Amino acid sequence: WCNQAMEMYSSYYEFDSHDQPCWFNSERERAEKQQMLSIIGLPDQVIKEAGERIQAAIESCGYDIPREKVIISLAPGNRRKRGSHFDLGMIIALLYQTDQIFPQNLDEYAFLGELSLNGRVRPCNGVLSMVTEAKKRGVKAVVVPFENRDEAASIPGIKICPVRTLPDTIQFLEGRLDLFSDEYRADEYLTGSKAAGTEPRQASQGKSGELDFSDVRGQSDLIEAIVLGAAGGLQSAFLRYIR
Repeated sequence: WCNQAMEMYSSYYEFDSHDQPCWFNSERERAEKQQMLSIIGLPDQVIKEAGERIQAAIESCGYDIPREKVIISLAPGNRRKRGSHFDLGMIIALLYQTDQIFPQNLDEYAFLGELSLNGRVRPCNGVLSMVTEAKKRGVKAVVVPFENRDEAASIPGIKICPVRTLPDTIQFLEGRLDLFSDEYRADEYLTGSKAAGTEPRQASQGKSGELDFSDVRGQSDLIEAIVLGAAGGLQSAFLRYIR
């Protein structure tokens, strides 16, 4: 998420080596007379490449690439970060800090999503855990890729804002686009919040009245492994690392 206190800070979610959701901060600072975008704070190669995706998306969508050096610091600096879902939050922070966009209530949002070179917001992994963590931290709304809307909407009590492109995201934040209109093809359960005027999707029960895999949001690899194991008559054990 983003807020402003002397300089821009943006918060994101990421997983450590044990796939536990964690909270990280991103600081954006400018240094004059050198044009370059640098991302620090133990990022993996995917995050390092985000600088190229961000600059290409900025140019493709008609915004200006800063002429000075830009440093994005993912804090804490002693914890490794990985994943492409940082892209959307970093580019929103960059455009906001350079006075190119004017969002409303930016501190209420968290952002998840990978950017394509033309500004499209691509789906990412781990949305279910990250939205859950956002809710625990009191975030009111999470902007997610449109393709991840079903998975994110399974978490009640937090508003889910599905977007297809960077311009869609900016227009929504500035109050110029309704993501939940029929024109934007928003489904009836996108918010996952009764207070927002819609109900989360109800679990579908089979003839036995028990839940089945159709009620699970995300975890496609795990479901496939269980199905293959059941088809082969194999036993399964569920293990989870607890810190």
